[in-house]
Amino acid sequence: MPGTPSISEIDLEAGSIRLAPKTAESEPQESDSETIVVDGSSLRRPRAPSPVPNQTDADADPDSRFIVDWGENDLEQPTKWSSFKKWKNLWIVSAITFITPLASSMFAPGVPQLMKDFNSDDRIISSFVVSVYILGFAIGPLIIAPMCELYGRKKLYQCCNVLFFIFTIACSEATNLHMLLACRFFAGCAGVAPLTIGAGSIGDLMVAEKRGGAMAIFSVGPLLGPIIGASKPVFTPIACPIAGGFITQGIGWRWVFRILASCSLVVTFVSLFFLDETYSPTLLARRAASLRKQHSEPAYRSKYASDLPAGTVFANALKRPLKMLFMSPIVALLSIHVAFVYGLLYLLFTTLTPVFIGIYGLTTGTAGLMFLGLGVGSILGVMVIGGTSDKIYMHYQAKNGGVGKPEFRLPALMYCSLFVPVGLFWYGWSAESDKHLLVPIFGTVLIAFGMLSVMVRTSFLHIHPYTIHPHGSHSRNPHPSLTPPWCQFRISTDSSPSSLSKLPVQSYLVDAYTQYAASAVAAVTILRSLLGALLPLAGQPMYAALGFGWGNTLLGSVALALVPVPWVFWRYGERIRGKMTVSLD
Repeated sequence: MPGTPSISEIDLEAGSIRLAPKTAESEPQESDSETIVVDGSSLRRPRAPSPVPNQTDADADPDSRFIVDWGENDLEQPTKWSSFKKWKNLWIVSAITFITPLASSMFAPGVPQLMKDFNSDDRIISSFVVSVYILGFAIGPLIIAPMCELYGRKKLYQCCNVLFFIFTIACSEATNLHMLLACRFFAGCAGVAPLTIGAGSIGDLMVAEKRGGAMAIFSVGPLLGPIIGASKPVFTPIACPIAGGFITQGIGWRWVFRILASCSLVVTFVSLFFLDETYSPTLLARRAASLRKQHSEPAYRSKYASDLPAGTVFANALKRPLKMLFMSPIVALLSIHVAFVYGLLYLLFTTLTPVFIGIYGLTTGTAGLMFLGLGVGSILGVMVIGGTSDKIYMHYQAKNGGVGKPEFRLPALMYCSLFVPVGLFWYGWSAESDKHLLVPIFGTVLIAFGMLSVMVRTSFLHIHPYTIHPHGSHSRNPHPSLTPPWCQFRISTDSSPSSLSKLPVQSYLVDAYTQYAASAVAAVTILRSLLGALLPLAGQPMYAALGFGWGNTLLGSVALALVPVPWVFWRYGERIRGKMTVSLD
């Protein structure tokens, strides 16, 4: 039939019709639709109706003519924003991510005074009052991740900032341990928001080749923030000793929470006026709403729009992080690695003060200075990891014919993760043998350096959009808007940087953060926060039973057993990703 392209294949399960390429005979024929640009959006609209109905793609799905997507050079797309606007948003998100981890440990040096005020000498409770905040980090992402995918990132930042402020102030007014524990938990649930969706904001703003440096800056907050929380800011983060210890010693532990709340309030006001929405599904939904109003055409919709009710979307998104965690071996093993390292960090927070007070006879304020080693190690890690991340990736990309792979992010982790067990052995046995206090502090420098390599480097395996069909097969989906987004997750073998920056669905952690970054990060955050909350409870009893030498040898042995994990994925990761299909419907 003249003017009608031939149909090569109909994929009913994907909800699409693929058309055969034009032949020389059909080339002069005019298409039944034309491409127009409205407000920077690429749209398809029908030409004048033909007297004879044609079986075209537009006829198969009339609504597809009004799907709103980014234009090729659309300056409203976050990755096309000016450098100033991108980095403004990145630094605001990093500031929020810096403040909330401060609360996890800032009053750790003052716990002995707190326990004395509440007439308790329970060792487990003294550790739990610090780590219960991290338990909130495990629960919060289950709500925050799906809420982000429904309502965007900016609203979640604002709401959680306000809740964090309220519960932190409540901590300062606690009249008993139960009230303090409850408020700490809910403050943690709200405070985890930037850790859950912050890396997704980086993926919204930065193309793949530039995400390494941005992620290194973002990672300073989660690791260095708690360390500075145990210290006092002077001129630079590396010279930030003893905040929690001296504040407690000078004006009391309640002022630790009041100062935190004040800092949170400042960041909240800054984000309220200067933070932009970066989440593409939310931005395109707004554009579609504007087009519906402007053209009086109700059919306009975002390419990410779903016909399912919000409750169903929320329920599916709620389950997605757990499915990622338990059904993907790559996500699971790297999450275990991150979780153990994160648990070690908080075990150190709850034991450093007793170690240096008990062995070296330091005061509470001076003992806070011992957190400086973790700060120095973190700064060194940022300098080394952040400075080499993108260079290593591009080096291996060039050797691979210009095609990037997620595994190209692993070399630093493969070698630098060795610093964690070495640092634990050094720290434990030097403290056990009562060496000069600078010797065990050097061990904490090694531990923090290795920790940062793990925290940053396990942020780089990505996921590609595949339709997950009911019978388990898969295919590329030419119409992502027709497939429920939670059915579009498959560990993929294609990882070119160009494709990474255009994915319609989320990537695992950093390398291709797009639509479902929040759920991927939530999967890791849940496990690492559980260990961050529970492992410290074993710290003081373990040291009491085994001593500092053998206790840290036990921890170092576990860390050493995890070192081969990135080596396995360097060698077999692409093969594993090629075989693994994870259904998230």
